[in-house]
Amino acid sequence: MGRYLCALFVLLVLASACGERKPVGPPAPPPGGDGPVDGAQSPFPPTIFPHPDNWANPEVHGLWVQANGIRVCLSCHERTAPAGTTPPSCASCHPLFPHSENWVQRENHGAWVIENGTESCATQCHGEDFAGGLSEISCQNCHSVFPHRPGWASPSEHGSAAEGVGKEICQACHGDDFQGGSSGVSCYQCHENYPHAAGWGDPLQHGIFILDHGTGSCATECHGSDLGGGLSEVSCTSCHSLYPHGAGWADFEGHARAVLDTLDGDATACQACHGSDFRGGIAGVSCFECHANYPHPSGWQTPAAHGVAAYGTGKQSCATANCHGTDFAGGPSAPSCFSCHADFPHLRPEWMSPQRTNNAGLRPEGFHGDTFIRRMQGGEINPCSECHGINYDRSLGGVQCTVCHAAGITHRVRWSSGRGHGKFYSEHFNSASDDAGCQICHGAPIPFERTYTTTAPLTAASDCYRCHFAYPHAAFHSGRVEADWAPVVDECGRPAGNLGHILYMMSGGSPLFTDSRGTRPANPNDPLNLSAIRHTCAGSEAGSCHFNGYRSYQTAPNALLCTGYCHNPDNPELTPPPDRSCPPPPPAPPCPARETLCVSDELEWDPFCYNPATEPEACPPR
Repeated sequence: MGRYLCALFVLLVLASACGERKPVGPPAPPPGGDGPVDGAQSPFPPTIFPHPDNWANPEVHGLWVQANGIRVCLSCHERTAPAGTTPPSCASCHPLFPHSENWVQRENHGAWVIENGTESCATQCHGEDFAGGLSEISCQNCHSVFPHRPGWASPSEHGSAAEGVGKEICQACHGDDFQGGSSGVSCYQCHENYPHAAGWGDPLQHGIFILDHGTGSCATECHGSDLGGGLSEVSCTSCHSLYPHGAGWADFEGHARAVLDTLDGDATACQACHGSDFRGGIAGVSCFECHANYPHPSGWQTPAAHGVAAYGTGKQSCATANCHGTDFAGGPSAPSCFSCHADFPHLRPEWMSPQRTNNAGLRPEGFHGDTFIRRMQGGEINPCSECHGINYDRSLGGVQCTVCHAAGITHRVRWSSGRGHGKFYSEHFNSASDDAGCQICHGAPIPFERTYTTTAPLTAASDCYRCHFAYPHAAFHSGRVEADWAPVVDECGRPAGNLGHILYMMSGGSPLFTDSRGTRPANPNDPLNLSAIRHTCAGSEAGSCHFNGYRSYQTAPNALLCTGYCHNPDNPELTPPPDRSCPPPPPAPPCPARETLCVSDELEWDPFCYNPATEPEACPPR
């Protein structure tokens, strides 16, 4: 009986506790500590039921749950339940609270927010501004820029936040590679190349991208529409002052003026894109596509460098109005070529095409040979050798002096003397040579005519006859007989049958065969022959022409005309002996009858048949 009475008493106590409304406020902290988090620290949590009138207010039940935990609530309420269930479930008002286990992980709460938005979070729980609200848990505690504030899509908003290392915060949602991550939104959907990859500052990274894609993706609020820095405050010109190139860059007033004025002529800054050799580099645009020899390499001022490049058509790239000038007299960016070498570039048409058969003194200025001689006469030892080489054999544009002057460059020191030009000519040519380079400038030798009473016809043909009227001696024409002058003897030292020089000096020969006073010898034994030969053939000094019989061959004793000066056996060292290994000469034809000689013409005889020493009156003069 007593046991039943005890039970009835307990029920009455409980009934009175549930049926009485209690004011609800912040729970009193337990002695010696803070308020309970989930009610576990107190065996009897504060009384909450029946709920007070203001219990639905989050500031009331929310704070109570925050302080005491949700375990007591779950005694009556389900977390989730079908609509209309009594008592209502927590999710009937806030579908995400109580949060599921591990809600703090971004794979859970982040994915939910991405899919459903933040509307259910932006309440009194976390605050409409997500600064914490009643829960005092701000979203920014973990991700400082999410939820994104209004206008976040503007570069001035998200761009400024992501500048520098700020973008590392973005990786939590947008992925380590910024390709979307858990947010599913890639940074590259809007800006194709930001965030930049590691090493982006290297020209091989950003430079190649710009070359392939242009600067459109850069010329935004990031770097500024003028690429002057923009939000990033990183201007392209902070590293390369002239890139991106402005409008009209391909013109002289664009790139050339920038190099000359802005860079003070130093194109080193261009090498980063156009290559250390300016042949393209990562830009793929070689400077030499437009100007073949600029920028000039080191050592360009030496003749062996710029001279070789400028020879021939190579200098055409220099002759622009903005470089060395169309006339090479200088331009706004380069000096005159003539300030260093007065005769180059060789522009005059007569430089390589002289008048070939008249007096060199009458030729118009501009022929290269005359220029060379003038400089030599002015005291220069090796004129033109700076470009053409000390031996004049340097190939310039595929052309070299020795191609035309195969025997060497002439007109050196003492050239006007017989030991100069005369010795050179006789060592390389003879009077019958038709390949002597001298003829190009001075005119070719012509046969002597019996009718020439003055040197005028000769000097009109070749300059050579102005000083030595009997040389070069190609042939002698008597009117009926044409006799070559050389060679006089064959390779065996025997007479070769060329009798030009004999006929020239014999009676009835050239009127020009005289002594210095103009007197002609009367006959082959006239002592005047010595003076006439000396005046006509000897030359002015030893070792030139036939001075003292030089280069004359020994013959049998004959008339004074032959042996008195030249063919003198007393001077054997001057006459090479015949080659004894040669076969014997063919038999001489019979001599013509004396009547034949005299009836026809005194010149139509064979001198090797006629001996003027024994037959001086073979044919009387006419």
